[in-house]
Amino acid sequence: MGRFIRGITKATGLHLCLFLAIVPCVLLAQTEVSLEDEISNVLIPPHQYRLDIQISNSDYSWANSMANSLRAESGEVRLQENGESISLIVDGIIYEADALLLLEDILHAESGSIDHYSMQRNGEEIAVDGDILNLEERSFSGSMFDSPYSRLDALPVLEEGANPVFDALESMRRSSSAVEFREALVSAYTESAPNDILRGYAMNRLGILYLTEGDYDRALRNFNAVAEGALPADQISVAKSMRRVGWILHQRGDRLSAYRAYGEFLAFADVSNALAGVESGNSTDLEWEMGHAVVERVGLIYELLVHHRVGSFAEVRLAIRDSLEALPGIPEFTQRRATLELMFLETFHHEGYYEHSNELANDFIHRYMQFNDHELWREIGQAMFLRGHNEFLLGNYEQAMEYYDMTIQQCPADVEYFAHENPAAKSFHGIGTILFLQGDSVGTIDMYRHVVQNYPDSGVAQTIAEHYPTLVRR
Repeated sequence: MGRFIRGITKATGLHLCLFLAIVPCVLLAQTEVSLEDEISNVLIPPHQYRLDIQISNSDYSWANSMANSLRAESGEVRLQENGESISLIVDGIIYEADALLLLEDILHAESGSIDHYSMQRNGEEIAVDGDILNLEERSFSGSMFDSPYSRLDALPVLEEGANPVFDALESMRRSSSAVEFREALVSAYTESAPNDILRGYAMNRLGILYLTEGDYDRALRNFNAVAEGALPADQISVAKSMRRVGWILHQRGDRLSAYRAYGEFLAFADVSNALAGVESGNSTDLEWEMGHAVVERVGLIYELLVHHRVGSFAEVRLAIRDSLEALPGIPEFTQRRATLELMFLETFHHEGYYEHSNELANDFIHRYMQFNDHELWREIGQAMFLRGHNEFLLGNYEQAMEYYDMTIQQCPADVEYFAHENPAAKSFHGIGTILFLQGDSVGTIDMYRHVVQNYPDSGVAQTIAEHYPTLVRR
């Protein structure tokens, strides 16, 4: 890598050694913009959503029943007679994703008498992408997880020391091969009494084994069985299963259904109260699952906007604010909080407010480098790269090159970065692009080839390989 950096330095006239000695200190200096303050001052978006479902007059009883059912979920529901039809109106919905889920529920439940439906934002009708709605996969039940329990804390707890079979299985999970552990789980499942919560534990753990093997279909069947209460299970097994249903749906690209799954899990867990008062050193696996689901659900709100044009950046920022308020401010949750804050500053990047995104990124890097936590480089590295990418988009190529260089030099190679989002790989790609714009095609080829050869799993490497296949080969 040093050969590339020296070439970059020569091409741009940067004094890299001096830069590396100074820039981290600049970032560690106190910044004028407070990311935390800006997040805490986020307001509810001025726009809200409204569903208007036109129903035949002959089906008034169904419309009334549906209205009563929806009032339990959303509150602002009313029926309005319009001559030959009835309007079922749901008003005051803050998130477009929630409006789509309500629409899904209504369309699943409808008896064939819906004449027309529309969605409005601040009184103006907006298009509904029918492809994003999941109208085939489930029969209407009012929820994805039709659990017989009303709350997660109503389920029993399975603790080590209370059940010798569970103790033996947990010991095998930590020390035995996957094959041995699988055999033991199958035996525990088949030999346990019908009302034994070990069956739910075994079913969830078998699902996790299938998941690690890439068998998503079998994993999903196991997780759904536990999440829906098809067999007795303990709290943590149900929580793990519910969250992983959301994760698998997300991996399959069904973002709206994944958003539903995470939302139902967090409501079932009563996450705000469950995480309130959690103290450092006393957090549990259950609280870890909740915290992870909080972040993943916000990420889905973001992805629904970027990939499907569902929602707004104001909604993303509101979700981030509320989620940060729900997460404890203790070391065990620092990385989750950092991920949410990173998403916040990225919203301004996506909106084209590059300078403000940089101001927030400076504060972010300054604060999180103080933790001296190796794992936080997953987030810090992304913020450093974004700092450079914003400069690139502003046309400030020299400053962009500086931050790309710093990202490459500072980011550890052994951190598990976000999927396909290695900041060093993206920085090399950014440098290559700048060299191309400066007329140095040889330097560009060197940079791109370096990405493909050294970061083959990164998103930019795959993009380069698709567009410039000859760079994969020398």
